[in-house]
Amino acid sequence: MYRVAARSSAGRKILNEDSYSICRLELNGRYGLIAAVADGVSTLNIGDVASRVAIATFTARVVERLFAGASLIYDDVLIAEILRDAVSYANSVVLDSVMGGGTTLAGVVVLEDNAYVVNVGDSRLYLFGDGEFHQITRDHSVAWSELEREIRRLAAMDFKERAEHKRKIVVEHPQAHTITNLVGYYGRVEPIDVFKLRLYEGDGLLLATDGVTDVLDDYEIWQIITEEGDENKIVDRLVSYAMEKGSKDNITALIIKK
Repeated sequence: MYRVAARSSAGRKILNEDSYSICRLELNGRYGLIAAVADGVSTLNIGDVASRVAIATFTARVVERLFAGASLIYDDVLIAEILRDAVSYANSVVLDSVMGGGTTLAGVVVLEDNAYVVNVGDSRLYLFGDGEFHQITRDHSVAWSELEREIRRLAAMDFKERAEHKRKIVVEHPQAHTITNLVGYYGRVEPIDVFKLRLYEGDGLLLATDGVTDVLDDYEIWQIITEEGDENKIVDRLVSYAMEKGSKDNITALIIKK
């Protein structure tokens, strides 16, 4: 059984344009967990509505495709196709119902010991456990393209130094918040990245918007999530520390722990 907790805060803003969802499923003895976070783009129209619509339609589409088929037999190719279809569907609904709106989206479907991850934009999913901490998603942003050119040099650094340098590149880039791929706004959403993870006892997943990752680097996040406490305390700490570090954005963190 997976334990889940989430927190979302407007932070220093009046309006919270982040959204998240947690959906536990059981049908005829088959279990599933769907979770997602979305960050509506504040420079576009009604980001809070865009993120909420994207989350709701994405989740509903995944449920429909996973559990409404003639069989409950899945393979990796089918689940990847379901996730891409759900994002595309959310994109079409946002385009039709939230004029000029756009949002990031990072989501995960957990089935037994496997997690299937999808993302668009710069909201992130991390895998942690057994002393390891890895960003699984890649940001769809101009700054991330710059970071990818630095990957070889970063590999020679230790975790703390690498995390500091990575955050500095992404946050201090002249186009730090220029997102190249969104649900809504651009019309077609491309690419839709999908990743498969095998989860072992003690592993965890962190979904977070950039209100967390703009001010806390990977090493700092790893330190916070490995402190004593359950999932509720972890997400509370992430939101509190992000505020203390001066986050100027909405802040959302969601933890799934096996």
